[in-house]
Amino acid sequence: MSDPQPTPSPSTRPYRGPVLFLTHEYELSHGRRPGGRGSWAFYFRHDAEPWWARRPDGSSGGMLYTEAKKLATAEARRRGLSLVQVAT
Repeated sequence: MSDPQPTPSPSTRPYRGPVLFLTHEYELSHGRRPGGRGSWAFYFRHDAEPWWARRPDGSSGGMLYTEAKKLATAEARRRGLSLVQVAT
């Protein structure tokens, strides 16, 4: 009989559930929901510095919000998080 594979600890296992984006502060600051093209930054938990969405080539300007949100979702799951705040 073979030994079962060890289960990774929760901190090393990627989160696979839904990721909720908090946009309230962005909406208060800009008067509208996030969208369109721009440079997009997000906060994970209570990070002091925002995480900037970047393409594989390292660029971030002119990125669609939907594209940035997909990258932020992947980063949140990698960190094991389910909440992301859109930076203002």
